[in-house]
Amino acid sequence: MDSNENLTKTIDNKNPFDNITEYREYNSDYSEVVPQINIPGCRIPFVPSKEEKRSIRRFYNIAGGGLAIHYLSAVILGNVLTILASMILKWRDSSLGELPAGYSDIANDYLSKSSIQMGCTALVYLLCNVLVFVLGSRVSKVKLGTYFQTQNLSGGKLIRYIGVGAFLQIVSAYLVVLIDYLTNGSGLTDVGADFYNGDNIHMIIVTVLYTCIIAPITEELLYRGFVMKNLSRVSQRFGIFMSAFLFGLAHGNVQQFVLAFILGIFLGYIDTKHNSLVPSMIVHAVVNTVSTVEAVTLSFDEMTAMLIAVLFTLTALAGGGTAFVFTVIKEHLPFTTPHQKIRGGRIAATSWGLISAVVIMIGFYIFIMMLTSATSALQQ
Repeated sequence: MDSNENLTKTIDNKNPFDNITEYREYNSDYSEVVPQINIPGCRIPFVPSKEEKRSIRRFYNIAGGGLAIHYLSAVILGNVLTILASMILKWRDSSLGELPAGYSDIANDYLSKSSIQMGCTALVYLLCNVLVFVLGSRVSKVKLGTYFQTQNLSGGKLIRYIGVGAFLQIVSAYLVVLIDYLTNGSGLTDVGADFYNGDNIHMIIVTVLYTCIIAPITEELLYRGFVMKNLSRVSQRFGIFMSAFLFGLAHGNVQQFVLAFILGIFLGYIDTKHNSLVPSMIVHAVVNTVSTVEAVTLSFDEMTAMLIAVLFTLTALAGGGTAFVFTVIKEHLPFTTPHQKIRGGRIAATSWGLISAVVIMIGFYIFIMMLTSATSALQQ
């Protein structure tokens, strides 16, 4: 290349590393990381400067720190609402007469089997997911409209994506069974919250609202929206995998981690491809709806639930499997260039925000496992 042309050539702000496998429109403006790239003749060095590292780490810290705050806030607010519900229940019952012996255990059992606790959970995550999404986007200067600039999304593609999501759901279930077998039934895969644990109409309504509508929309806003956008400042591939990993950890148990991580990679890919959260919201809603229908049906009619599960499994393996193979052959995840690789995991490993989020999530899971084991030991 002519030296004069070298001096006048400017860097593409949305594809500064000349990565032809990435979806350019999804990328944020890299001048927010390195302002001087707008100067003609500027080149990004292979090894990032201290200033560039600091700027990249800032976005990683915003994403991880936002998740850490979200997780702690959800736990605290959830416990506060549960305590308030218990106090209101006790006040109501005490006004009717003397409370029976062991009332606390009776009240806790009632709350866990009623729609009250599920309603509290739905409210907590609705508030926390949306607030962290909005505030985190504002801090990182991401306009909310950029999450919904849908491109090249047809009905046929959406149906194929739903099929792939169903296939991954079945594959994840088999992987959990394999993990349980390899760990000799150690109980590693036994800790986790069910979608549904009641059989009254109020519980059904709240469960459907939460798992089929609230969770798919607000979780996608948080993880594929705010979190993935900021973790993709350097590399879309890193953003997709890291956000999927954090999404899996947030579920707090091995069963849901496996599905959330595997499905999260796919959801992240289709969102970057179409520059929109719409595809992942729809696929996520379908996956959750299938699980909810199976769980609700199981509480009323075990044979019908088994029939639904078998039909879904066969359809997912046949139709979804075909869609998955087609997608793998025709499409691929974005790759990383050498420049991007050195700016991804290595800098993320020094991000206090990401480290805090991972430590808090894993620590809480270990605590729940220990608490469950201790409770089981006391009951024996």
